[in-house]
Amino acid sequence: MLSTIIYYVIAGVAFNFLWDLVISKFQAEDNRFTMLERLVVVVIWPVAVLFFFYTLIKNLFFNNDQE
Repeated sequence: MLSTIIYYVIAGVAFNFLWDLVISKFQAEDNRFTMLERLVVVVIWPVAVLFFFYTLIKNLFFNNDQE
């Protein structure tokens, strides 16, 4: 049971780390998480991952503003 919780928290921290890498890569500092948001994401990271992929797919395939 405790190992499952540890893996869950590690996955949340890994998501935060990947998010910071993406933000740094695209220099979009206004999208960086605050410390409170990071703590919330560690707890509810599956929702954050779903939201991330939803937004990514939406912008890659359905965003016609740039054409």
